[in-house]
Amino acid sequence: MTAELLSLALAGHAPPAAEVVRTASEAVCRRRALRYIDAHLGTTPDDIARAIGVSRSVLYRAFEPRGGVASVIRSRRLARLRALLARPDEGGRISDLSRACGFSSVSDCSRAFKAAYGLSPSDYRHLRWAEGRPSAASPQGFAEWWDDLR
Repeated sequence: MTAELLSLALAGHAPPAAEVVRTASEAVCRRRALRYIDAHLGTTPDDIARAIGVSRSVLYRAFEPRGGVASVIRSRRLARLRALLARPDEGGRISDLSRACGFSSVSDCSRAFKAAYGLSPSDYRHLRWAEGRPSAASPQGFAEWWDDLR
């Protein structure tokens, strides 16, 4: 929290002291929660709040600017799934990978993945694996290309 306060001071922000402390504590809360989420993808907001020692309302307030804690959990799950699907050595079934990434159902996972990346998980996997072959047209990975388009 001290580092957050110092960075705000050095950046020239001069909000009231109470707001500075609240902003810094929310940043610390987010950082700790993100580490927990990445280590426990099947987690819930209640689990996170308990694990990092804050109330649910503090947790929700800290993630409000990012669309809410549930949205952040889902995006972390999707990012992990995308990384797993891109690995040619990861030949597991998509249903197993989706559960390993914290999704409760394959259909929910597929809908969320398609909404986020424009492709179903299986189509994404096929495209990524096809890129790894020497005949692939572009040396740039599909995920990087897709992110550049967005």
